[in-house]
Amino acid sequence: MQDLHRWNTVLHRYATKFLDKELETLGLNYSYAQYILHICIIEGIEQEKLTSHLNVHRSSVTRAISYLIENGFVIKKNCLADKRTNQLFPTKKAQDAYICIQQAKEKWNNIISSNFTQEEITQFFTLLQKAKNNAYEYLYPSK
Repeated sequence: MQDLHRWNTVLHRYATKFLDKELETLGLNYSYAQYILHICIIEGIEQEKLTSHLNVHRSSVTRAISYLIENGFVIKKNCLADKRTNQLFPTKKAQDAYICIQQAKEKWNNIISSNFTQEEITQFFTLLQKAKNNAYEYLYPSK
């Protein structure tokens, strides 16, 4: 069997490098882009929920959010219903960055699938979804 882990890792590293380069002028990188995407899509998301959405440690979320606040991408507000909870909202700067991030992602998708047929693109996506589902079911089995 092919070493799927190796190729998955290589592709992820290339995607990270590409997005880091594409987003550099915005003061962002691949990691920060993931936060901006979620905060723009789910305005008012609780900071704790980002941990599970992005599958990262709480301290990583705290550091990233601090950077995004300091650089004008995010506003943090106390939740009205629970003062212990912080909600995150995108600024205009984040919303503008969101568009650039989406364009960069689309460009990357076009690069990696440039010599694929439409059928191969569909099949590739389907297989990636299946692999993701298998991993999720293994790590978080149904009770």
